Amino acid sequence: MSARYSGSIRTKVVLITLVCTTLILAAVGIFDTYRLIATEKEKLSNLADVTAERLAQHLITPVWDLDTDRISSAIEAEMLETSLLGVVVYDENGTNVMGAKERDHNWGVIGSSGNIASSYAQATAEIRTTDKTIGSVAVYVSDRFISKTIQDAVVNEVIRTVAVNAAIFFVLVLLLGKFLITPILKLAEQASEISTGKLNTVIEVKSNDEIGMLADSLTRMQKSLIVAFKKIRQNNRSNEQEL
Repeated sequence: MSARYSGSIRTKVVLITLVCTTLILAAVGIFDTYRLIATEKEKLSNLADVTAERLAQHLITPVWDLDTDRISSAIEAEMLETSLLGVVVYDENGTNVMGAKERDHNWGVIGSSGNIASSYAQATAEIRTTDKTIGSVAVYVSDRFISKTIQDAVVNEVIRTVAVNAAIFFVLVLLLGKFLITPILKLAEQASEISTGKLNTVIEVKSNDEIGMLADSLTRMQKSLIVAFKKIRQNNRSNEQEL
């Protein structure tokens, strides 16, 4: 019976602690995930702006010289950044495409007509000489790889939660056994001995916590029983003498 109850106490304490820990870690993980998403999206927006400005500077001479080969080379160099979905370079009127690249379904770089859709972020920058605008460049960024980053973060969070819970489980089992279950079982055995009439049983559990309070209560009950039995014996002797 004692073993069953001791297991019950241990199980309840461990389960409550693990549930609380899991909920806390889950809340932290959800917060970190949302923060990661916001950070990654901000990075993509910044990438579009920075890439557009950089390309606008690099394309001044090729656009001025109408050198489509150099324009194409500059675009391909920027497309080494895998988050870029496409780049389009326009003339000074913004109507004619001077060069364009985009991603295909396999995420390879191919030529483009300039009609790029389904991008997460877009940035445009003017291509300017010292005194006039000679063209513009539009940069399109994809959020395709955010899902992979988030997936990795979630997996890491799950691994962290499992590892923390496992550590807490083993520590709790050891500590509960030493500081809670063992003293309670000892008190239960001593109380059982007292209940069978062994009133001289020594209460050995000494503690300054609730278990110590329980031991003190058991000691007081033991003393009360000793006094009560003495009175009963005295009364019995008095009755016998009267008879």
